[in-house]
Amino acid sequence: MSTLLSASTDESACICATGYELVEGRCQLITCQANSELIISEVTATCQCKQGYEAIEVNNSVACVVCAEGYFKDTIGNDLCVSCGGNTISYEPRNNRSSCACAAEFEPGLHNGPDVQDGFCVRQCSAGTEGRHGICNPCIAGMFKNTTGQTCMQCPGVRSKSAVGSSHVRQCSCPENKIEIEDEDIAVVTSLGSGLHESIQSVSGNNSLLFVDTSILLFQLYINNADGAITVTVGLHVVFFCAQGTCRSTIIDLQGMHGIVQATCTAPAESKTTFTLSWFTRREVIFENPQREWLQQALSHAQTLAASRKISAGLAVFSTAKAYSENPAVCSTCPSNLICSLL
Repeated sequence: MSTLLSASTDESACICATGYELVEGRCQLITCQANSELIISEVTATCQCKQGYEAIEVNNSVACVVCAEGYFKDTIGNDLCVSCGGNTISYEPRNNRSSCACAAEFEPGLHNGPDVQDGFCVRQCSAGTEGRHGICNPCIAGMFKNTTGQTCMQCPGVRSKSAVGSSHVRQCSCPENKIEIEDEDIAVVTSLGSGLHESIQSVSGNNSLLFVDTSILLFQLYINNADGAITVTVGLHVVFFCAQGTCRSTIIDLQGMHGIVQATCTAPAESKTTFTLSWFTRREVIFENPQREWLQQALSHAQTLAASRKISAGLAVFSTAKAYSENPAVCSTCPSNLICSLL
């Protein structure tokens, strides 16, 4: 305790020294709130927020809270925290600029990062490019990068080829005349056989009429043993006509039509004619490697495609529409009807 003036004559003139307060008749050092400390000068004593903390007002009093993400404060006082700059983070205790760093997918600029005065952050090189400090170049052939970052990666395994600027491992390719698919997932068509008959019907007599109501896709009709004039319609369309004596055996290409099939055979009154009408929607497909288990499940569909002339000899059929193996060690021989080349 002390007095403000000299020559004091009464004990009541005694007061606590700067930085102390009277508690139950005794002078005790002033207690500051959390994250602050007492600053004593010759005439004043105040609580000031520590480094890494800034002052906010809570219920008419001052509280010291840690600097927010991307901010710091290297002084003691109740002033605000300072921003590290754009695209930055900061690490606690955030009491110095050195706690500033670049946020994810960013890196220090050409000279310095945010932990140095006037430093800044730039975006890292994007997928398919590499470099530092915002200066990026495409990945060279044979390499790829599917994330942001500085360095491209070598294509793995036997798939050592890739185009410039590749951004995914799936862009890494096998050498020339190889394909990125398991050999077990490829089946090659050796040849096509005859049509697989869906139905055969025969009729005889004068003015014979054969009537079939079908919703299946029709690809070919066969007419055999017909002595009279023949007219064949599918739905409302006449698909074939021949005069008497000119169409004993005929193949009609329907190219995937469907509907009611009517075949009429007309002969002279004294004659009696017989004709047979058959049709198929599938065609036999012979594979070079028919032992593939998945191929047996897809065979019926392949036969339908063959009937509509969408499959031919030499064609390669794959077990998946993606035709790509995730295994980087897989490179199979390219089927003869494909061109397997790095573009």
